[in-house]
Amino acid sequence: MEMMMISPAFWLRYANVDLKKVKENVLSLPKCFNNCKIEFFDISSS
Repeated sequence: MEMMMISPAFWLRYANVDLKKVKENVLSLPKCFNNCKIEFFDISSS
């Protein structure tokens, strides 16, 4: 299985960006492989 970790930039925490919507959009994109995994690192927990 291939894995991709996505960590939004620290400054996005303070930007007017809906990170939940960004995550939904990224996860809705078609994948080249069925066995790949995409994870988002939650910047709000750090």
